[in-house]
Amino acid sequence: MSREEYDAVVVGSGAGGGFAALGLVEAGLRVLLLERGRRFVPEEFPMAHADWERRPHVLRSPEAQARSVVPDLGAELDPRWRHLHSRSLLSEPAGYLTRRGPFDYQRVVGLGGSTLHYDGEAHRFADFGFRSASSYGFGADWPIGYRELEPWYERAERVLGVAGAPGNPFKPARGPYPTPAHPFNAVTQRAAEGAFRLGWSMLPNPLALPTLSVDGRSRCRRSGGCHLGCAFGAKSSTDRSALARAERSGRLAILTGARVVRLLKARDGRLDGVVYRRAGGDHRVRGRLYVLGLGAVETPRLLMVSELANASGLLGRYFMELVIASLTVRFERPLAPYVGPPIQARCWDFSRPAADGPARSGFVLGVSGTASGHHGPASYASSIPGIGREHKQAMRERFGTVATLFGIAEHEPRAASP
Repeated sequence: MSREEYDAVVVGSGAGGGFAALGLVEAGLRVLLLERGRRFVPEEFPMAHADWERRPHVLRSPEAQARSVVPDLGAELDPRWRHLHSRSLLSEPAGYLTRRGPFDYQRVVGLGGSTLHYDGEAHRFADFGFRSASSYGFGADWPIGYRELEPWYERAERVLGVAGAPGNPFKPARGPYPTPAHPFNAVTQRAAEGAFRLGWSMLPNPLALPTLSVDGRSRCRRSGGCHLGCAFGAKSSTDRSALARAERSGRLAILTGARVVRLLKARDGRLDGVVYRRAGGDHRVRGRLYVLGLGAVETPRLLMVSELANASGLLGRYFMELVIASLTVRFERPLAPYVGPPIQARCWDFSRPAADGPARSGFVLGVSGTASGHHGPASYASSIPGIGREHKQAMRERFGTVATLFGIAEHEPRAASP
């Protein structure tokens, strides 16, 4: 087993590991980053090709692709829901709040981690989000507050070239974003009009999809295919932003295809090295400090199999999921929802928790033109029944009419959540 030594060893290259590597490099340290997956280039992603809908989703495992469910646009619609302002629902809402969907763990194995797959949302926590227990009686207070993190939020936003508009009344006051906000497409404008009629707001979403060139990269081309991997290299995934900057320093070494299999423990119980497997051989590397950035599932798993850092018995507990309720709808006319970023706006009016406890813990609303699985014409056409002229006419009338409305709530940390 070969041995190496660095000032710091970072395991994982996503949002946590990628920015940790950049910070350590900027502090003058010699850093090794270990990534289980490989390095992708934009030309590999489906939307770099004319037949992108027929190409495999290179960022998702075959198992994850098999679990994907696309609504049937030809299914008979429940007449109870036809009154929704000439829009028709594509799925049955009854039981949405009482029936849980199957667990879906989405991640990416590759340089950049899940930032290769994410839609670029780049939010700051509101100041009240750091003290939910003391203010509202649920969750847990952070040991730090918004003001301590504010300069680091600004630093990260500059690296990412975040596009946004200041002036969100539901968030702390701030200065301008590094790049201007994306304009709303037609379906987002329609959703905003509906929100305004209800007395709600619909504000531009801060996105790590720069509207201007950052670090020589292309600006966002508004193709809407962020979840497939950015075919233009414009999205600020960590491989294109934080890690690219860190590599230019000459102090960061990146090893892809390096799967960490074990953490080594010294006699005093401290971490004393990392064993990774690469090209069929095992290697040991040591550092003066270590960063584990493998995500909420893999990080505790690695610590558990290495019998490290669980004196409290809390390792692997307090797991928090993304709690989301969504509704796919069809508008009465085409609105080209596939133009622009997937989630261009959010409604923050209900984000602050109410004073009556966890039943009103706060939530945000949004609209997406690509979440339905019908981003492109081929996927849409395959779901519409009929052939020949009838099918062609249905495509002319229906393509570009589908969008997804959704709400996201906070998942309270609980010890019983494994």
